[in-house]
Amino acid sequence: MSESHDGKFVLSRRQFMGFGSAAAAVTMASVSGCSPAEAPSENGSTVEAETKCPGVGSSAWIGEDPEIAEEDISAAVNTDVIVVGCGIAGSVAAAAALDSGASVTVLDKGVTNHIGGPACSMLNSKFQLDQGLDQYDPIQMLYELVRQSNFTANTSLVALWAFHSGEVLDWLIEHVIKPDPTGGGQLDKPVYVTAFREQSPDPEICLFRNTGVYFGTQDVPSNMGDWLTLLHHFITANGGDIRFQMKVVKILQDDTGNVVGVIAQGADGKYTRYTAAKGVVMASGSFGSNSEMCNTFLKPKIAKMFATNNIGGVFMPEAPAEPLDNGEGHQMMCRIGAAMEQYPNPHNEYAQATIMGVPFLAVNQAGLRFVNEAQSMLCYADLLCEQPGDDLTYWAIIPDDYATSGLGSTNVAVDETGDPVNPFSDEQYQLLQGGPKADSIEELAEVIGVAPDVLTATVDRYNELCAAGLDEDFGKLAKYMKPVKTGPFYADRQVMYCCVTMGGVRCNAKLQVLGSDGLPIPGLYAAGNTVGQRFGAGYEGSFGGMTNAYGTVHGYFAGRNVAAR
Repeated sequence: MSESHDGKFVLSRRQFMGFGSAAAAVTMASVSGCSPAEAPSENGSTVEAETKCPGVGSSAWIGEDPEIAEEDISAAVNTDVIVVGCGIAGSVAAAAALDSGASVTVLDKGVTNHIGGPACSMLNSKFQLDQGLDQYDPIQMLYELVRQSNFTANTSLVALWAFHSGEVLDWLIEHVIKPDPTGGGQLDKPVYVTAFREQSPDPEICLFRNTGVYFGTQDVPSNMGDWLTLLHHFITANGGDIRFQMKVVKILQDDTGNVVGVIAQGADGKYTRYTAAKGVVMASGSFGSNSEMCNTFLKPKIAKMFATNNIGGVFMPEAPAEPLDNGEGHQMMCRIGAAMEQYPNPHNEYAQATIMGVPFLAVNQAGLRFVNEAQSMLCYADLLCEQPGDDLTYWAIIPDDYATSGLGSTNVAVDETGDPVNPFSDEQYQLLQGGPKADSIEELAEVIGVAPDVLTATVDRYNELCAAGLDEDFGKLAKYMKPVKTGPFYADRQVMYCCVTMGGVRCNAKLQVLGSDGLPIPGLYAAGNTVGQRFGAGYEGSFGGMTNAYGTVHGYFAGRNVAAR
């Protein structure tokens, strides 16, 4: 595929998956609805009020701002806009603010690009339509996403994506990629935008939409690290200032409650006051590494999996020295009165196993079928919370003829020619051979620790449904229903691994952070996984890359809006 940086090719999802003075005006006051406050008693005296964060019960997770004496601040920097975090959301916010004429300083406590996931879902861009991808009705897509959130999403935030993500993508291509595809010499290969098409969308639990794009290089089209490098070069080439290893520890307000800057601590331990004439954009990531927040905002089993099976840095070029997604941005915002969305907060997991993404018969830890196995495994976690056992695991029950047929189940996945793809490699088959295995279902049940009569009854019922060609129990399409009759039989343990939390503070359509009264906190904006009410209780499976998509679109508008103040 030798193409220009315009990205004149379409990639299948299957192909990818195979791979100073102004400082004096700033006060250190913290106007917070989340800090202990003094409330009037019946006799007019004051008593300490219970610590609460608007929208949440217990607020022990919020913590307190550090006490920083004036003499401990060693430097002061003035700018128009401060962006906290330089992942996808923060980088796009900074680029948009710069393009709007504001001066921008970006602060990030890490030392490397913070990447989460390979794809970014964008709708009806000129780029995608020129590649021959489908054009969708934005109203229908808006409704679908709001329905998938169980009507808990802030519709105005979803609408920004539905009506404007295409223009944001076209702007990024025109203003960031085309002028300098090689990242100012920082990359040895051009950066491309690549559209991908799902080869076999089926109208089951959720219909996959062909909205995903990748940013990357020709040989690695999904390399978000290269995309961030290019974005960072755009920021610095246009006068922006990016400062890594600069940890923001406090948001500053003036005596009217207007957010006017932050205090950050460098790797040397010294503090710098950053004053923002226009405002602050918090794009500081999620809270999956903060156990107190996970225990407060997530279901107990999911909180446990974030503590034990957290792979939030899986897409990063190198593991961070300290967890980046620890909710510090959420904490700082709530300490000055921001309101969190209600429990439970959304989250994203997927299964790790010998074989993934193939709709085998799936049983819980009691040996019972519990799911339509053809739906996205991104949607399994909340179902597993209701199953027996204390973690998010289940078993795939696999007959030998499934593993050795050469094709797997008909139309489980297809290549570019439309032919079925064998989901098993020789190596995977060997791994199955070394795992739980038995010549009968009863023996297999003993091996995996479930009641033989329960697993036998589950398999018998499943085989009846396969023979009938109609899954009356869970509605899985007949073409995915393969009987479990030929031994030896294998049990592949499917373990959910947690990627990211997606809960955050409440924002309006301008990405202004809201307080408990529903009104904006002046000068405070948010983007990315610090923003709440974008999903329901969990991730959705219809659009490829919605977390990155919301981060990109909301970052763009947060940058534009703060620059316009």
